[in-house]
Amino acid sequence: MPLIKTYILMVLASLYIFVAEAQETLDYQSDIIPVLDKHCYSCHNTGNPKGGVNLKRYEEEGRIVKDGQFWLKVVDQIKSKEMPPSNKPELNEKDYHVLLDGINGILIKSLEKRTPGKVIIRRLSHREYHYTILDLTGVNFDAVNRFPADGSGGGGFDNQGGSLFFTPLKMERYYDAAEEIVNRLQEDHNKWSELVPETYRQNILQRFLNWLLPKFISDFEPLNSAEKAAEKVLFPFASKAYRRLIKTEEKELFIRLFSSVYYENSEEPDPQRFNTSVAEVFKAILISPSFLYKMEEEPLGPEPIALGDFELATRLSYFLWSSMPDDELFKLAMEGKLQAPGEIEIQVKRMLNDPKSRRFSESFVSQWLGINKLKDPNAPLADLVRFPEFTPSIREAMFEETISFFHHVMTESKNFMDLINSDYSFLNEDLANYYGIEGVKGDNFKKVALTNNTRGGFLGLGSVQAVTSLPTRTSPVLRGKWVLEEILGTSPPHHHRMLQNCLKMKLCMKNLD
Repeated sequence: MPLIKTYILMVLASLYIFVAEAQETLDYQSDIIPVLDKHCYSCHNTGNPKGGVNLKRYEEEGRIVKDGQFWLKVVDQIKSKEMPPSNKPELNEKDYHVLLDGINGILIKSLEKRTPGKVIIRRLSHREYHYTILDLTGVNFDAVNRFPADGSGGGGFDNQGGSLFFTPLKMERYYDAAEEIVNRLQEDHNKWSELVPETYRQNILQRFLNWLLPKFISDFEPLNSAEKAAEKVLFPFASKAYRRLIKTEEKELFIRLFSSVYYENSEEPDPQRFNTSVAEVFKAILISPSFLYKMEEEPLGPEPIALGDFELATRLSYFLWSSMPDDELFKLAMEGKLQAPGEIEIQVKRMLNDPKSRRFSESFVSQWLGINKLKDPNAPLADLVRFPEFTPSIREAMFEETISFFHHVMTESKNFMDLINSDYSFLNEDLANYYGIEGVKGDNFKKVALTNNTRGGFLGLGSVQAVTSLPTRTSPVLRGKWVLEEILGTSPPHHHRMLQNCLKMKLCMKNLD
């Protein structure tokens, strides 16, 4: 009996080793592609990508790794034997294992070396630019409406690096914006004083000695020089704007620019002359790539390198606050303590408790749910002849309800099942009356218990119902598609899209009649 057990274990072990070796030794070009060609390419090729799937474009193993999530779905389809479809020949045992083990082997092998791949350099989105300028200078600059619109190529999100293109028109607008922001700073005494706290001027004795002593001392350093005073203003501002410590060559460049402006305006008295020169350097900083882009150090060799503390601080702050790191994050990064054990968790909790975290809630949930249409007065969400009560203030209230609800779930409730079904929402008096809910007073939004839980969760929100309907009536097709894509994370099957198009065509024909 023990001999039989030993034999069985040996057979099982050899089978396991054989499968493991098969996964490792299967070659994509010589083993896997011929099977794909035999069973898959006839339907999923460049000229005939059924279901929008073109497998023939994956000519190299690296492309499979790059689209790993997609190929996991392919593996699932093969494993469940949904592919090939019932009207095509089934995979034989050998081909089945070649595809299953071969693709899995490629994906598993790619995980052995933990590399994040190339990180796309990210320009500040318009929303991030707005908040960064606000936190850096105190100036409320409406970048979203002043700059040309960005694409939303990242699944509908505006901070996806691949969609943040830089165009000549955007460059012009950044120049104009820097000019306007710094001018508004100079016009506001309080804001300017925060950035330039000391009024610079040389007294008569200092000017006399600075004129006289260089004639006798070759290496004389001017007393109370404008450059030294400018360093105290420019270097901290640039460091905050660049989200890191500034380099020696950058310091020299700032002072060189300051000096050229300062000495060209010799007839202008201080402190105006000093302030004008500082303002020009401020403008240069605000159009610098180091400000407009979230820069990260590139590895010199093929191996990935860990994020530095300043880079991590920038990622955290733009993720949770849509803005630059605050003084505490900056101090931790400068001291090299941000990545100490437990520190990131402490900072994330602190940042979520900060009012600025509401920026994340608004940015994320409005783009995820597609409710930004409520902010567009020209978006035809409802026929105002049939629904005159759907006023601009109600649209704004629906938007605010959604943000307040999501932010509460994220920071206080912390039960994400509430997003699907809850017994509360956030209402003000106008929106409560619109919903037919009594007992809510005032313009401020507050948590309100719901007796009818059909209003609970995302699907009960007026904002979601408005953007998933037609202007004159509800639409089960649009709303079903929305649930599939935004909540379940899957695209509708092809025949659902055909049904949707047919219904739209039918509606158009009815309107023509």
